[in-house]
Amino acid sequence: MPPRTYHDLPEFGLVFITPEDAEFPKLLPGIHTRFQPAVEDLNKGAILLNQSGNMIVTLAFNWKYTVNGETRLVRLSDLASSIQFDIFSGREAVATARNSGILPGSKRLITEAGIFGDNTDVLPPPFGESCGGGGIGGSRRARTDHEVTAVDLQLDVVFFEDGLCVGPDEFALFDSIVEQLEQQRSISQQIVEALRGGALRGHIFEMLYPLARREGSEQSPDGCMKYPANILHMFSNMAIHHLVHASESDLLAWFEAGARPSPTSLHRPS
Repeated sequence: MPPRTYHDLPEFGLVFITPEDAEFPKLLPGIHTRFQPAVEDLNKGAILLNQSGNMIVTLAFNWKYTVNGETRLVRLSDLASSIQFDIFSGREAVATARNSGILPGSKRLITEAGIFGDNTDVLPPPFGESCGGGGIGGSRRARTDHEVTAVDLQLDVVFFEDGLCVGPDEFALFDSIVEQLEQQRSISQQIVEALRGGALRGHIFEMLYPLARREGSEQSPDGCMKYPANILHMFSNMAIHHLVHASESDLLAWFEAGARPSPTSLHRPS
């Protein structure tokens, strides 16, 4: 097996327990998941302990593999829920639930195949019952048809419930989220003004349509790949749903909420 290195963020209470640690096999049974990772994934993975005292809203990891002297990347993130975006924008209060972020004291299994576990390890019954649990999979697996000479797992970026964002953030996710939240507030304000001026729903749809295109990875001027958040795509889908189904008063109220500044300011460590 090639040598492995791990980069966690212990100064912020985010600690990796690796397969070489005696605690690793003891902690695994406490991670509730209906998906069973392969043994080879366990051997290369790590258990993340949230000892920060704050709920983690979202996070991202980078798996880096050295193959023939070159570095190949597999990026893994759990930023995919409208609830996460609503917390960032202030629409949604932080909730204590089985699948709402990573609660203080909870743990997750990090593998190439995904992030496994939920908050049942720290919640009281009925949520705390061992009921199979969930998990977030969907990472691209590393290629295994080449000789890998080194493996590096990096905790790249973490967003806490109080708005603090920590980690190296190699692909500028923080900047992407801040920028898109501001764009979301701006378009919401424009739609509020249009609705108050008597605009028809077809006109509002035309304002939302350009945002519905999902962004992929892109290359910055310095040659580095960027992985922008898909907040505007998610926002536009929810907005179009409200446009189709909401009453006039509810539709205006929904966009008014989106136009207000979030009570939680996203920020980096000072």
